[in-house]
Amino acid sequence: MQKSTSDADPAALPASLTRTATINMVASVLSAILIGVFGYMLTGRLELALKERQASVQERQATVQALEKMSGLLTEINKENINEEERDRTILRVAMYGSDAIYPLFVMAVSQNAYSPSTAIRGLRLLAVQHRAQVCELLLGAKEIPKTVNSIRKKAIDDFTVEELKCAKQEQKG
Repeated sequence: MQKSTSDADPAALPASLTRTATINMVASVLSAILIGVFGYMLTGRLELALKERQASVQERQATVQALEKMSGLLTEINKENINEEERDRTILRVAMYGSDAIYPLFVMAVSQNAYSPSTAIRGLRLLAVQHRAQVCELLLGAKEIPKTVNSIRKKAIDDFTVEELKCAKQEQKG
């Protein structure tokens, strides 16, 4: 014959209820601790991700501002009423923008304009100190496309590329 719950031992009933209540309480505390730990870990990771993103945005803003300033200098260089001494100083200021200034100075050196190609070559010369491979790659690539360099400036560019920088085909690929 089976015993009903009402016939159960009164001392055994509270012990099983106490055990069940203890197990439920421990499970609740453990789940709260786990949620807290995971929440803390996620918060830390989220804060790190937000800081990295903010640093990236600030870096991009600084780059945009620098390029805007360089653009202003490039516009100033091409003014007709600027004297050669001022143009040279401005070219050197453009060269301080590093690898971002290589292509604009290259365009100034190879295209026909009111000033000598040696003006822009001075800037490229300074850039070649730290960014020689990039300068050589651009100059050698231009040699492969016949109409890239203005015919009047071709000799100055060739002399700079071959005799002064001693650029070789290997640098273009490396």
